[in-house]
Amino acid sequence: LLNFNRVPTVVALALVWLVPLVLRQEFPRIAALAGAIGGVVASAVVVILGALEPPLVATAWQIIGVVAVQLVVVLAAARRMDRVGALFAVWLIGLAGTAVIWLTRLDGTQVDSVLATRPLQVLPVFGTVVALAGGWVTANAVRKPSAPQGLITIAVVSVAMAWWWPAAEEAAPLRPPVAAGAVINTDEAVNTWMYGGGWDRFTTVVQTNDKVFAGVRASDPEAIWRGCEALLPVLRQDFPAPPDAKIATGWQEALQALENGATACVPVFRDNGPDDGTMAREFTKGLEQLKITQTALLEAQARVVS
Repeated sequence: LLNFNRVPTVVALALVWLVPLVLRQEFPRIAALAGAIGGVVASAVVVILGALEPPLVATAWQIIGVVAVQLVVVLAAARRMDRVGALFAVWLIGLAGTAVIWLTRLDGTQVDSVLATRPLQVLPVFGTVVALAGGWVTANAVRKPSAPQGLITIAVVSVAMAWWWPAAEEAAPLRPPVAAGAVINTDEAVNTWMYGGGWDRFTTVVQTNDKVFAGVRASDPEAIWRGCEALLPVLRQDFPAPPDAKIATGWQEALQALENGATACVPVFRDNGPDDGTMAREFTKGLEQLKITQTALLEAQARVVS
């Protein structure tokens, strides 16, 4: 859920505090103040822990540090805000923590740790748990009606931060290098690859490819060639192959076939050039390989879970 549905997860958790506050027309000032103070403290904690090595371990401690600050803030301000206010406060702390984790882990234009790419996948979940777990000590705070427009902005920013994340092509791996002669569990390696951005890479290719066929279904030549143009850079993006030779071969064949189809598509539909059937043939081959790759990835993951 945290990897495959990151944006729906953040949206769902944001609605837990957004809907009650909007319905009762309240901007929780005490919770906002607690969240702002907690955000400053969390930022300081993240900066301090950022000096640890290696980068992957440092990022893990940074995330743990932000969660600890969320818990302390909920307990410290419990008598001044209710559970919804606590949810809002920890959310603000999570946003601040995410931004500072990105800043402290930047190495040029990329972050140096896979965990640092998307901390907002983790912090809203932990923050919600912390707020609800600490809710037994929260008070029934006096509510004063106020304009809740700022809440919508915070929710939109949250979704945007969950949708986008910095690249980490040269980041510290989720698993240490395997010693020579060691036996590798390829299913576990594939599962790690999927959670390290591989599944997002796969779904991005599928979704971008769907835009081409949306144009086909609409019989819109311009939409088709524009979809093909948008697909080409996605297919050529540099990303490690799955750590299973058979799956990697099928994946590369899918990418190559789709690239061949998209390359043939543009002159046909944009320039009204001759169609020798390459586009249809290569796209068909690419889609078949995508299905095979998807099945193999999910089967490997299922074996790890079982």
